[in-house]
Amino acid sequence: MSAATSPATPTAPDVDASTVDASAVDIPVLDISTLDLLAIGGGLGAGLVAGIFLAFSGFVMRALADMPPAAGILAMQRINVRVLNAPIMALLFGTGMVSLGLGVAGGLALADGGVADGGVADGGVARGLALLIGAGAYLLGCLAVTGLRNVPLNERLAPLDPAGAEAARLWARYLERWTAWNHRRTVASALAGLCFMLAPLL
Repeated sequence: MSAATSPATPTAPDVDASTVDASAVDIPVLDISTLDLLAIGGGLGAGLVAGIFLAFSGFVMRALADMPPAAGILAMQRINVRVLNAPIMALLFGTGMVSLGLGVAGGLALADGGVADGGVADGGVARGLALLIGAGAYLLGCLAVTGLRNVPLNERLAPLDPAGAEAARLWARYLERWTAWNHRRTVASALAGLCFMLAPLL
């Protein structure tokens, strides 16, 4: 009786790599433009700024309000000095510069009607509108509010004597007004970050 033979395993034919047409190979490529990268960077920057503001609205100002007025005033005065550092300023105003550029790009897209060759990276009206809304939210709702509302309040608080007769009254008014404006710039920064992050998807 002869032994059973197993079927031969087929072997793949040898392929000469030099004869393969590289253009025929379907390799997925991530199509992302410079503007998309700027939008993502602007979204991350605005999101970080919103997070800082949210921390103040969420618990920092509440904690300061729970302290005796003199201690709260002194703590906020120190915060306002320490916050003026290079990383925070670079984040705040660097995101502002990116937002300005994205706003211009969004405005041009809307002016061109969002056509394929005239819109923002072929994104059309929706992308242009998202960039324009995001830029407006950050430049007006964050930077303008900071410069015109929160900073002047900080400047009036800076020379205040924590032990002065009017300190408690002025501190209560400061807490109310500063926190209210901080709520607004928190929402504006978050909206800007959302719009910028959505723009590359449109």
